[in-house]
Amino acid sequence: MFFKKKREKPIKTKQEKTLDWIEAILFAIVATFLLKSFFIQSYMVFSGSMLSTLQINDFLFVNRLKYSTNVPFSSEELVRYSNPNRGDIVVFKFPLDGRPFVKRCVGLPGDTIEMRDKKLYINGKTYDEPFVQHIDDRTFPHLRDIYKNYMSDEEYQKYWESGEFYRNMYIGLSARDNFGPVVVPKDNFFMMGDNRDNSDDSRFWGPLPRKYVIGTPFLYYFSIDKTQPIWKIWKFVRWNRILRPVKTQTFEYKG
Repeated sequence: MFFKKKREKPIKTKQEKTLDWIEAILFAIVATFLLKSFFIQSYMVFSGSMLSTLQINDFLFVNRLKYSTNVPFSSEELVRYSNPNRGDIVVFKFPLDGRPFVKRCVGLPGDTIEMRDKKLYINGKTYDEPFVQHIDDRTFPHLRDIYKNYMSDEEYQKYWESGEFYRNMYIGLSARDNFGPVVVPKDNFFMMGDNRDNSDDSRFWGPLPRKYVIGTPFLYYFSIDKTQPIWKIWKFVRWNRILRPVKTQTFEYKG
């Protein structure tokens, strides 16, 4: 009986091993770039504007393909699949400086949005919003209650669209609890935080253009509570939120 001698693998030179290592690193970089540019992006919640739905220092995976495919590192769309729906939690670029924000979409193009004593009205109707919380007992009056006949409906709409409420703190405060009515412009959306008394949102800086939408969060991959000392790892890490899906809630018409 004859046995075939095993063919020995050629021993790679040091230069070849170095090239293999560089190739593996470049592949990882390109794969990460493609993943981040087209499919998934990570996002950390840095404020309490979406409490209690999203906690500060929640780490989220964002589905970038939910609404469109964009040119990498730009707002230019390649393909649009859909638009945000009312109730969707949306990650987007803040129109004024490009920072990533996360809010809930409450108004679609053509919707009339109004706040009356902290209650949201969409096209004159109220909706059940179980995800909303209020932390301030104060109710700021409407701008028109402060200055009688201060501006017409058209001027109010123009002030809001231009972000004047955001630049003028006194006017901005009056927009928190009593606001509008305004009409969401074409190809724009009205975004609000669930923590209504402490949210920097469309009431102040205006409508969100569609081109700034990034995607929607779908998974918590990590979460920490910085109010706890790090050595108390069982409290510092919010174990009950890790690898849990981010739930979206739809608006239910009340009347």
